Amino acid sequence: MNIKLSIIVGSIIAIIVLGVAVRSFISTSPTPIKLKDSHCDADTLNATLTYWEGKDLLIRDQIPAHCVDQAQQIRYVGVPEKGGYWVKAEDYAERQKAWEQHRK
Repeated sequence: MNIKLSIIVGSIIAIIVLGVAVRSFISTSPTPIKLKDSHCDADTLNATLTYWEGKDLLIRDQIPAHCVDQAQQIRYVGVPEKGGYWVKAEDYAERQKAWEQHRK
């Protein structure tokens, strides 16, 4: 195995071991560690749940597991394949109506 490949493999193993250690620490911590609620607001979800499908940048419509507790505060407008996005629950009706009219 050449030196560059050895370094890459070693780095990957170190990252995996670190990830396992962090998960182990979190699961055994006497005080549960949660991400801040701010990680579950509409703006953050719209920025972090993106993915490419062909040439289109889309936003996933499935709420992350760590945001389930805040699910009633946010809603998804539309569908990913047609430009859907997350909004505050209080803005949902208005934004969904506008999205539907725009898509006609």
